[in-house]
Amino acid sequence: MQKGKFSKKKMPEGYFSVYPIPEESELKELYNREYYQEAKSSSYQSKYSESEIRYKKVISDQIVYAIEQFHESSNEKKFLEIGFGEGFTMAAAQRNEWEIKGLELTNVALRKFHPNLLKFTMQMDVCEGIKHFRSEESRFDAVVLQNVLEHVREPEKVLDELHEILEPRGILSITVPNDESLLQLDLLQRGSIDREYWFVPPQHLHYFNSENFGNLVSKKGYRIIDMYSDFPIEYFLYQPSSNYITNKEQGTLCQNARVAIFNQLASNGINKLHNLCQAQAQCGIGRAMTFLLQRV
Repeated sequence: MQKGKFSKKKMPEGYFSVYPIPEESELKELYNREYYQEAKSSSYQSKYSESEIRYKKVISDQIVYAIEQFHESSNEKKFLEIGFGEGFTMAAAQRNEWEIKGLELTNVALRKFHPNLLKFTMQMDVCEGIKHFRSEESRFDAVVLQNVLEHVREPEKVLDELHEILEPRGILSITVPNDESLLQLDLLQRGSIDREYWFVPPQHLHYFNSENFGNLVSKKGYRIIDMYSDFPIEYFLYQPSSNYITNKEQGTLCQNARVAIFNQLASNGINKLHNLCQAQAQCGIGRAMTFLLQRV
């Protein structure tokens, strides 16, 4: 599958999808080849520095923290992560005494970083897994999807089906890249970047941001109860010497700075970090957005 065969199509809710949408068989071949091999890939690495591990733990702790601000203490604590990857968020939930389950196409990365969690997981794709839980009449108080929705062929169908496994007062946490964002469009207009670097089909099939995502989930019967972003790494693109799009050699340096800054901010307390990330999201900045949803 070549990037050039795809174009962008704006959907009625304001987000963009690639056209044409690849067939399911093509996507499975792509994931098997690029995402889930034993060797280092664009998604997962075989090892991380101590700072990178801390960074991943902070992101995971923040997800659980945000959920617990809305979870009713009298409810059970049944937690499902769809697309658990290396398992950092499941581990954070378990530390906070949630009863965890995980769903992923492969457990290769989990075996490397959290092998103790293997017994709580299943290997299925998103739709198959949701169908399985529906057949068992399983319901969860918290369901987490991190960087999943932009990959599925039919995000609206997935949002519909998640209704069936979420408790009536349950919380759905969805993290997606913040694409076609205010920063990205400003950088393009300024000439600081020479292309829409965020448009990466067939790896990403859909492109959401802080504005259009609300239109989508409202249509599918959810309301946003919280919204926050991560570190706005695209700030570095405003400075030519740190522009990792025009100079790829800056990529690792910028990522290292992102990790160091975010970890330092987290040292002030997860509650203060969360307040900052909420404010960033209100301004439409941050490389990724996390939305906490409840059924209407």
